[in-house]
Amino acid sequence: MAAEYAPSTFKLPFQRDQLAVLGDLGAASVITSGIIVSRTKGQVQALAQDVVPIISKLDCRRIAVKAVPPIAMTTFVQFSSVRIVSEVLDKMHKSDYNLAVAYGFASVPFTSIKYNLLTDKVYSHFGRQRASTLEAGASRVSTISHFFLEKVAPGFMWSWLRDGLGVGGSLVLGRHVACAASKAIEGKETPSRLTKFVAGLGTGACTALLTQCFHNAALMAGRMTVEGNRNHSPLAPMRRLLQEKGLQAFYLNFPRRMLVIAGFSAVLNVTEPFRKI
Repeated sequence: MAAEYAPSTFKLPFQRDQLAVLGDLGAASVITSGIIVSRTKGQVQALAQDVVPIISKLDCRRIAVKAVPPIAMTTFVQFSSVRIVSEVLDKMHKSDYNLAVAYGFASVPFTSIKYNLLTDKVYSHFGRQRASTLEAGASRVSTISHFFLEKVAPGFMWSWLRDGLGVGGSLVLGRHVACAASKAIEGKETPSRLTKFVAGLGTGACTALLTQCFHNAALMAGRMTVEGNRNHSPLAPMRRLLQEKGLQAFYLNFPRRMLVIAGFSAVLNVTEPFRKI
């Protein structure tokens, strides 16, 4: 009698839904990293005109090849952290707004890391080296501590408000706007990718404008730290910003940042790397 074989009990180490989320996280990380490099390299050049020449189209392509991979890996860790923090908050109190809160907390340090990665790639492309404020032979702990104190801690509150209400806010609003538009225009419960994309662009542009003052306050906090004012109160950067810029504080640097936020929001609303499984 022929032997009977039991059906295979092999199981994937990940569920199919989890694998799909990993794919969405990867796609979102690569695309948004491309947006960061394309829209932010000019800002790096503008701030370092004395050592970095005008960036040509050929330079742009070469810088992108060098910068996108490490920035994409950093963004993947950032987006994964957003998922983890959001799930923790949901266990404490389930709310649609948890995603915005999680995005703000998880994004502040990674935003600084990515900006510094891009700056290093731009400098190295032109054979320049950024001045280091660390002593030679500094330990890894000292390096991390220095980075946090110099790049992350200053203006943390304003950075969290900027990221949480900017991209984070558009993730919450974009989903509702896309669903409402789909019902009103297409008569469908589930919005198409095009509807999600347009909703992400629109809500991202709006939240970018609403959070521009927070963004400028975060930049002012970094400037005050560079000037040696390390122990300023959380509200001091905003007060100084309003004193120096007046109403310009609410729209200064807006066009360039709006393109980044709207692009991020559109991509994240389509790929949905933070969806529940």
